[in-house]
Amino acid sequence: MAENLARMIETERQHRRDEDRVRGAQEADSYVQTAREQSRNAAEEELERLRVCGLITEEEFERRVKRLRSSDI
Repeated sequence: MAENLARMIETERQHRRDEDRVRGAQEADSYVQTAREQSRNAAEEELERLRVCGLITEEEFERRVKRLRSSDI
């Protein structure tokens, strides 16, 4: 009886640890996604500045933005 109880307690602890790991991984994925979005936004803003200043053409701007959005940044 004591062995069964000990196994049940250990199993419950393991489930909690597994849930904590899953939750941690999900949070990490969320942070990575947010960082990618911020990086992409910053890159698009920089391209916009280059276009507005006349350092790149409208066509070059569109090409780079399209490439940026299709990349995995």
